[in-house]
Amino acid sequence: MPFISKTNYLLWRACPKNAWLSLHRPDFYYSTELSEYDQSVIDTGVEVERIARRLFADGVLISGSEMETKQRTLEFLALQTPILFQAVVLPANLDVQGLVS
Repeated sequence: MPFISKTNYLLWRACPKNAWLSLHRPDFYYSTELSEYDQSVIDTGVEVERIARRLFADGVLISGSEMETKQRTLEFLALQTPILFQAVVLPANLDVQGLVS
């Protein structure tokens, strides 16, 4: 199962075909320069996270490889850490759109 990032999710909301290509055919998707739109999606995501991290300064940033972020997310959830940035959520049948909306 491919790793779904915040950027992938935003790209899917705008254009599911581009999101599919970025995950399943990255060689093709990244063979051209980013469009203005794609760059704006990335820039918006970075800015939203920057603002969120300022507003919730006590939050914990989850970073590392895909496997490390999964493990660290589970550890911080077990500790009932209230605010996590870049956490990985992997339950079966997760309705991400319903979760984010």
